[in-house]
Amino acid sequence: MTQEKLITMRKFIIDTSVFIIFSRYNKISRLIEALILNNIIVYINKQLLEELMKNIPLTLKAKDVNPILIIETIKTATFYFETVDSFKNCPDSKDNFLFDLAIQTGSEAIITEEKALLNWTNSPLPIHNILWFKQHFFKDIPV
Repeated sequence: MTQEKLITMRKFIIDTSVFIIFSRYNKISRLIEALILNNIIVYINKQLLEELMKNIPLTLKAKDVNPILIIETIKTATFYFETVDSFKNCPDSKDNFLFDLAIQTGSEAIITEEKALLNWTNSPLPIHNILWFKQHFFKDIPV
């Protein structure tokens, strides 16, 4: 009789700022690879998708990168979740939706580069930066 190993999926919210960093130089595939190799589920919602569609085309540095393809890749690699607006305590009110998404999906943390969030000591869940994320989940991914 063989024993099957139970795969534990980890759940995170990745903020627009982090998606932009990976998209800027067409490195979104490295992020997707890290998600797959580490059994990570990333959730998005309407507000996050709107931010991505607005900001990714404005921030690309590589000339041969198609912003529509990057956004479609992100949509394919993430799970869409319809949230109910209820969180009101974020230090940057425009980011309340991130906490709605994280709390309502049972995610373990938000990954962001936004200083207001990273410095918030009363957050209801952990907030980590991209360096933390890379240190924990990019060990087996070539640079």
